[in-house]
Amino acid sequence: MPITVAPFTPEELAEGERAYREKAFEWLDQHWHGSRECPICRSRSWAIGELVLIQVARYSSLAATAWRFMCPVTCLTCYYTWQFDAAAAGVISVGEGGAGHGVPIEDQP
Repeated sequence: MPITVAPFTPEELAEGERAYREKAFEWLDQHWHGSRECPICRSRSWAIGELVLIQVARYSSLAATAWRFMCPVTCLTCYYTWQFDAAAAGVISVGEGGAGHGVPIEDQP
């Protein structure tokens, strides 16, 4: 079954992006303990990027086994980037049957 995307107005898309970034920064504020300096350049300026959908593979077989929505956190000085699982962190909610946290590859189109 193919994944379909409902049409959204530009205003709805902008509101969704704003809400996603707010939730991501809230999660970071609650969970990022210690120094918030970039390990590369020592800057303290970070940005939340657009969600990235990745496939997870088991090393033993190198077969993709699941999808994950990742939230990139990027240093605004040197562009060092790290990421966290957006669904596991509660930043986004993934509906049943859609691509998302822990959904096996064989269930995807």
